Amino acid sequence: MTLLSGYVFRVSLAKWVIADSLPKGAQVTCLEFDLGLSPTLSINELCLNTQSVDIEIHNASWFLDNWRRKTSRLNIDKLRINHKNTDTQVGAAPVSLELPNIALPASLPRITIKSLNLQSYFLQQPLELALKQRSASNFMLSGDVNATADYIDGTLQGTINWTPSRVIEQSQLLQEKTQFLHQRLNWQALINTKIDSQFAMAGNRIETSHSLHIKPQVKLESCPISVEAKGKLLIDLTLPNFEARIDASDFPISADLAECQLIPAQLKDLKIATALLTATQPLIIKGNALLTSSVELFLPEFQLNPIVTLSAIELGFDQSLSLDYAFDLAASLADLRNDKLALNGEVAINSNGKLTKNDNNWTMVSGSAEMQVSAPATRWAIADSLTNSFNYRVSFSNTDKLDLSLSGRQHISGIKTTSQLGSIIQLSEIKTDWQMSNSAAKTWQIKLINKIPDVIFAQTKLVKLINTSDIIIKADSGLQLTGQSTLESIGYTDKKLNKLTFEHELSANLSTMKTAGKHSLQLGSGLSMQINHTEKDVKVLMAEQQIKSLHNLVNQFNSKVQLLAGTFSSELSGTFSSSNYSGTLKLTDTSLTYDDFEVLFLQLNEGFSFNSAGLQLSRGKINIEEINVGIPIRKVALIVDIVDSVAKLESAEGELIGGTFKVTNLWFDGRKQRTNISVSSLDLADIAALQKQQGIQVTGEMSGILPFQLGSENGIIQHGMLASDGPGKLKIQDNAAFDLIKNQQKELSFLQNVEYRKLSSKVELASDGWLDLELSIAGRNPEKEQEVIFNYGHKENIFTLLKSLRITGSIQDSIEKRIEKRYLEKGK
Repeated sequence: MTLLSGYVFRVSLAKWVIADSLPKGAQVTCLEFDLGLSPTLSINELCLNTQSVDIEIHNASWFLDNWRRKTSRLNIDKLRINHKNTDTQVGAAPVSLELPNIALPASLPRITIKSLNLQSYFLQQPLELALKQRSASNFMLSGDVNATADYIDGTLQGTINWTPSRVIEQSQLLQEKTQFLHQRLNWQALINTKIDSQFAMAGNRIETSHSLHIKPQVKLESCPISVEAKGKLLIDLTLPNFEARIDASDFPISADLAECQLIPAQLKDLKIATALLTATQPLIIKGNALLTSSVELFLPEFQLNPIVTLSAIELGFDQSLSLDYAFDLAASLADLRNDKLALNGEVAINSNGKLTKNDNNWTMVSGSAEMQVSAPATRWAIADSLTNSFNYRVSFSNTDKLDLSLSGRQHISGIKTTSQLGSIIQLSEIKTDWQMSNSAAKTWQIKLINKIPDVIFAQTKLVKLINTSDIIIKADSGLQLTGQSTLESIGYTDKKLNKLTFEHELSANLSTMKTAGKHSLQLGSGLSMQINHTEKDVKVLMAEQQIKSLHNLVNQFNSKVQLLAGTFSSELSGTFSSSNYSGTLKLTDTSLTYDDFEVLFLQLNEGFSFNSAGLQLSRGKINIEEINVGIPIRKVALIVDIVDSVAKLESAEGELIGGTFKVTNLWFDGRKQRTNISVSSLDLADIAALQKQQGIQVTGEMSGILPFQLGSENGIIQHGMLASDGPGKLKIQDNAAFDLIKNQQKELSFLQNVEYRKLSSKVELASDGWLDLELSIAGRNPEKEQEVIFNYGHKENIFTLLKSLRITGSIQDSIEKRIEKRYLEKGK
């Protein structure tokens, strides 16, 4: 009777017994079973509901005791598990994620589940699985997930074969986040990659090993990249805080950029198309960050050591990032294929620093950076070495905000241009201090300080060149430059200019290449000029300034020239596209000496041109108030032509010894040539005064033609003739030299008082200064009523005479005083 009652009420009794062993909040909502032979427990239906999980079992058979088998068997046709989304109650104890340390009971039946339907709120669709227990501790899972597992001594371990597509299909979030990769990668092939995973779970640790081989194809515009990763990933996960240790040292990632068109052809020989990324130290997931101490990037075909090493990496789940980096590169510039530059030399670049990211803001700060090039060379220049030590700071954000600052010092030694540029230029060294910055306004600011001890080319030498430049480049491609250059000296052969100072102002548009510049030059002597230019033309201005500022320059070309007073100004303009330039030169009240010759108050205001043939000047007028060669030549007017840099004197005329003179058609190029010097109305009294003989008085005037020749060894003046313009008088009284001769030749007494009708002289002047005069006088002595005809030959070195006259004049009065006096007179 008891057995019958128990059988009739078996379901109610079972629920009552099971209820005491269920977790709090769990309940059996359906149960239908029967007991059969063997004995066999047939479960037609079992429903168990908890707050987070619903479990349903249909058509299960449990062979409780079979004498032919050592263990019992549980066969389930269908098992359905539904994982529900439940909100955690406030104040509820946190659920531990630590795996329970349990041991499978020895009496655990061998379980077989033909259909296991697993549903969860975080899965897009349910998983369809099958489970088979092959031994007391070995389980096999098939269906949507294929895996085997063993539970031995509290450790669950096994293998899983899966593909990323199975995971992505189950997550709407992953599908949304990876949508952008469909066009950038060979997506289907990538997510269907087969992955073999091994796992071991015990206590609070899950250790996994994943073997996979992937070949992503990155589809970037004009730069496809083939990526390959093959090896093992070891992951050690610690619960409940989800700390993970990922060992990727046996999972290198390589990239092939051979098809990338963004790599310039000049870099192809550097063999940088293949890259290899390796995490040499484990990656740690701890708290809210991914940490690792070493990741290396190799270019294996380029150099053996890593080109980039990353350390102290901390990647936050909030997308923050912090890492230290080191960059180390060594290459041959010859591998940079550039036929125009023809680069050579060995370059080494190294840099280290720190990179951080917070929110959308990135910052990169260098610790140190250096570039060294040994024996750098191009088609146009070579050097012994180049070193550039610098620091930099970069910050930018996703809003396109960029701030960049760099500073450093560069040193190039032993620079020498090649013959490709014509004359070879040599520089012992160039030292450059430089700064660069780019602000949020997209404006570049650059400061350069260049120091060059010397520059030598051909017969020219520059000494101690220092240049300072401040450059601003704006977002609209506008450029502004201000700067200063100083030069201790510039020398050409034995000529030298000292203490040169340049001031620079330049504006340009880099997109249109339009430029406008202003440059001023100041010499230590006081000489100054200004150069204005655009991209098309140039103008050189020398405002009115003292002629003395040119003294040092002119004196080096001819030490006999001394510039004393006056002013000058000049202007030159032209276009770069042609070789035609035009200008003006103005000299005002310029006074100078040449040796002991004096030129006073020279005036010039003429235009000239310059082209490929040289300097051109048409009928330039030069006025000189006085030229003192021992005798004053006054009111000199010159008309000069310059043709192809060869000067020609069209005419020269002025006042000489109380009369006038004129010369025409005289070239200044060293050629042999003849011309005539015509003189008119020369005052004989002034001529006699040149001899400084006491008691000799002559009146009257002379005129004539003096054939003048240059380049001849025979003489300067040949067959010259002077003749009186009319009657005159000659008186000789109380002249000791004449009286002595008269006592010997009584007839000379007739010359003491002569009213001449004609006075003439032949003139010969040799190149050494000896003047031969053949004087002829025809007249009458009124006192003695005697006709007089007198022929006299006179020889004297005119150069010596004039020099003595110049010396006498300089003793009597210095030229500086005479110039000062003349300036005072002109100012009245």
